Amino acid sequence: MAQHTDKGRIKENVFFLKTHKTASTVVQNVILRYADHHGLLVGAPAFNDHKFGYSAGKTFHHNQLRKSQHKISILCHHMRFNYEEVKMVMPTQTVFVTIIRDPASLFESFFDYFHWDCDSFARVPHTELGMRLWLNNTKK
Repeated sequence: MAQHTDKGRIKENVFFLKTHKTASTVVQNVILRYADHHGLLVGAPAFNDHKFGYSAGKTFHHNQLRKSQHKISILCHHMRFNYEEVKMVMPTQTVFVTIIRDPASLFESFFDYFHWDCDSFARVPHTELGMRLWLNNTKK
């Protein structure tokens, strides 16, 4: 089990809400290694859906977690956040963390990453000028 360090008490209960295009996968991997190193239980999906229904537009529900005899210490996935549902599975002293990115920079990254997968983006060139054209005429 986690112990004290010379820099303070190790956090045993962490909820990390992954967000697109914010380096959240890097942070998630650090958290997962931390959990492994300290013997902390990470919540896992009950079904083959590591995003807890995010892609299908579903909000997180505690029944989406794999059942366990032990209390979950770490939950760190993409999901449509529902505080009441997360609170049901995480201990009261849980630290809640996410990453927020500058909206303009985030949009530029989205435009680049999702350009060919989004019909609305794909109608303009995959360039900075194309992004400006799209921003000036978002209704088409």
